[in-house]
Amino acid sequence: MWTVYVALLGRILLLGYEKIVVKQLSEGEKSTPSAFLFFGIASLSLLPLLPFIPSPTNYNFLYKVVGSSFLYTIANIFYVKSLSIGEASLVAPLYNLNLLFLLVLTTVFLGEKLTLFKIIGILLLIYGASLLGERKDIFTSIGILFREKATLFMILASLFTATGRTIDGGAITGVHPIIYAFYINLGITIFLLIYAMVTGSLVDIWDLFKRKPKIATLSGFINSYSYLLLLIAFTRIDVSIAVPASMLGTLVTIILAGKIFKERIKSRFLAATIMVGGVWFLFL
Repeated sequence: MWTVYVALLGRILLLGYEKIVVKQLSEGEKSTPSAFLFFGIASLSLLPLLPFIPSPTNYNFLYKVVGSSFLYTIANIFYVKSLSIGEASLVAPLYNLNLLFLLVLTTVFLGEKLTLFKIIGILLLIYGASLLGERKDIFTSIGILFREKATLFMILASLFTATGRTIDGGAITGVHPIIYAFYINLGITIFLLIYAMVTGSLVDIWDLFKRKPKIATLSGFINSYSYLLLLIAFTRIDVSIAVPASMLGTLVTIILAGKIFKERIKSRFLAATIMVGGVWFLFL
């Protein structure tokens, strides 16, 4: 059992650093090429592990992979765009809002219990998010988050991510996490490739990789193994617990954003800490 908690800790640290790397990759760039490299390299990084994993007895899970991959594709276009135009310490905490959507979805579709403590946790998450709007009136603050493109994009990314996580929670049973992670990343890569072809962004993908090969490769490795660690956690920990715990990576992001990008993080750290407090209520 201890291995799943180690996996969860690794997920937290990698997820916190991931947002910094994605911002470095996508800042000043189009979102589609950045997202394609983020997932395309992630798929390639998992290939060396596949020969050591027994093949699935059946591939029925691929039906759910297609649906989940499509949702993640939409989510990550918003995710990359948000980080490319917004400050990491501002938009990263809003990723925590996928818990609001996740708890509703897992209660309805996976039969997980929505307790009083979880409701309190959600309220803390919403209040913490309101502080990011930097207005005294909570409703005005929340309204600002929905009006600004960078913050709105991250909220939308959270919604689609939560929907995909709900599918993952039901599909991972009986499938090796490495197999599932590979097919998810491959599915997202294919969807992004189709989108790039439609929007005429194929040349931009190669151009971006030539200019930022190291950061693109690093982003892909972090993406694949961060997600793999989450899937490992899913094998023994409820989705509605494993995903909220991952949100602790937000604090890692804010600290790094202050050091690397010199962002003002004092008030945002407080907001994120309150949101993390909401996470802990989900464990009670």
